[in-house]
Amino acid sequence: MKTLYLYDKETGAFTETKMISPVFKSLNKLEETKRPFDIPEIITVKTTHRYLDTDGNYQEKEVEQKKLQYKSVELSYQEEVSDGYTEIYEYPDYPYTELPLPVPNWKPVWDGEKWLETITEEELEEMNKPKPQEPSELEQFKKKLALTEKALDDLIMDNNAYKKEL
Repeated sequence: MKTLYLYDKETGAFTETKMISPVFKSLNKLEETKRPFDIPEIITVKTTHRYLDTDGNYQEKEVEQKKLQYKSVELSYQEEVSDGYTEIYEYPDYPYTELPLPVPNWKPVWDGEKWLETITEEELEEMNKPKPQEPSELEQFKKKLALTEKALDDLIMDNNAYKKEL
């Protein structure tokens, strides 16, 4: 995994950080392999049979027999064998660098070789000014309660004025 720091092409101003992950590609090679194989073949064998016939005479008869036998042959072939993996990164089309940002990095700008910090003292002082403190949650509830009580009092007063007119 790599970290890329993207910047604007024209101004060099830092825009964002992007993480890219590699894609692993298998490295394959062709390997010559030799392997013995037994190949079946049918052969014809002629044999002579001798036997006694019914008269007691020896007879000879030639007979053809088919026989299955295996012939050992060494076959050579090429096969694809994995030879490890390589990392392939897909880099973005927009400008980036792998050099990390400086610390602190308020307004970094890439100058082609390194990151430069471009924040001025005035901008830094403005950022570090204490912010006006917002009222606490308790103070907000007290204010809402006071407004609710006033609205209720006004409602009661208006209601009494209405009854007097009747």
